[in-house]
Amino acid sequence: MLALVRHIQATNLSRRLFAVTSLDNLVVSGYIPFEFGHETLHIRFDRTNQAFLFDYCLRHLREPEFHRVYPAELGIKKFDQFIKWIGW
Repeated sequence: MLALVRHIQATNLSRRLFAVTSLDNLVVSGYIPFEFGHETLHIRFDRTNQAFLFDYCLRHLREPEFHRVYPAELGIKKFDQFIKWIGW
């Protein structure tokens, strides 16, 4: 997870994205004002399985639009692909 945060800081993504932490989640949005349920990407890292869990939510307190699990080594690549895909 720290590698992902450092990646965001080291690229121009840090100027375009807004993020907060919530317990063990990194919650990312491309919109300000930041709203937890309005188009947010929730990222967790499962240490047991060494995998990133991505949940893309359009509305607060509803099931995610999509849920993906990626091996640790693909986490940053898949994050970048998502940001490009969503247009943030």
